[in-house]
Amino acid sequence: MTAGMARGRPNSRERILDAAAELVREVGAGRLTLEAVAERAGLSKGGLLYNFPTKDLLLQGMLERMIDEGSAEKEAFLSQFEGKRNAQARSSIEASLKI
Repeated sequence: MTAGMARGRPNSRERILDAAAELVREVGAGRLTLEAVAERAGLSKGGLLYNFPTKDLLLQGMLERMIDEGSAEKEAFLSQFEGKRNAQARSSIEASLKI
């Protein structure tokens, strides 16, 4: 079971980050509101604020998750290029193309 999952369901933090990512794609980060994120995630605003007290911290959490996902993708591709020239660069390119 992954850190963000409990019995196959995303935890509140993951639901919030998923909802925020959807809304940023739809309306942009500048028009993102905590109220809209809470509603999309199926939580109260208080539940959202417990995890992310400010919009800046929510956006920071989104960026951290993107970086973590990108790093994991790069590591997954790195094994395919092990022993080959430019393995790090190749895995970085493959990971960025997948995202």
